[in-house]
Amino acid sequence: MSSDKNELTAKDLALYSNCKVQVPKGMVLAIKAIYPNADFHHLQLSTSGLEGAYSVGAITPILRPLSDMTNTEALEVAKEKFPNPDKAYWHKEWDNIAVCKGDLVTEMDIEVTNPDGFKYLLERNIDLFGWIDAGLAIDATTLTPNPYRGT
Repeated sequence: MSSDKNELTAKDLALYSNCKVQVPKGMVLAIKAIYPNADFHHLQLSTSGLEGAYSVGAITPILRPLSDMTNTEALEVAKEKFPNPDKAYWHKEWDNIAVCKGDLVTEMDIEVTNPDGFKYLLERNIDLFGWIDAGLAIDATTLTPNPYRGT
């Protein structure tokens, strides 16, 4: 998926309310709350007891690319549309989820998944809007340690 955005808003970030973000000094923090303040929005961030308020434009969300989706995550999304699939996985060449049932392998278009599947991927901080490619988010797989895997 691609994005034609050139900056993120508080409404955008609210979709990923449990994601990690990087602040100007390079620290990785978790979003605690998003709230309006005067004419712009602030994020309340915290980690290990450290808290601070940052404007939306001062932080960069850390998201997982679609290619980082685990087989378990793909299967969970596929179950919402296909009853009792044998397995599912992210198919890099198709750029979609491959769903397997017996000898049949079919493509599940991630853009037309049901609302529960979409919400499930948002909760797991999967970049569904192309923000990584647009330079609006950091690819979690490029960070050491990866804030979502601890490695």
